Amino acid sequence: MTDIEIAWLAGLLEGEGSFYHSWTCGNPYPRIYVCSTDKDVIEKVANLMNSKVHLRSERSLKLGWSTQWATSLQGRKATNIMKAILPYMGERRSSKIRSLLDYEGYKNTRANTTEHATVRD
Repeated sequence: MTDIEIAWLAGLLEGEGSFYHSWTCGNPYPRIYVCSTDKDVIEKVANLMNSKVHLRSERSLKLGWSTQWATSLQGRKATNIMKAILPYMGERRSSKIRSLLDYEGYKNTRANTTEHATVRD
């Protein structure tokens, strides 16, 4: 990703994204999640993060709400994105991202390894 793309992604995730760890097969993995009613925005995020776009919930449609689109990333790919956007994030999000990156529970998972995937150019 270019610096401009990283900064754009950071800005969007600052306002609309969630950073947390999810549990898969009993192991914690860092996760990035974002949703929006603007499909084109989520498609751009998914393209930058190399993730997939999905419809958030059929339930939303049944309640008469606008269609929401989402994308997420977890594990090593998520930590690489977190590291790339960290310099652009505000205090609260930076603190959350640092706590996820420093979490000791990842030490036995693929999320915390010496091998790092490259953020796409």
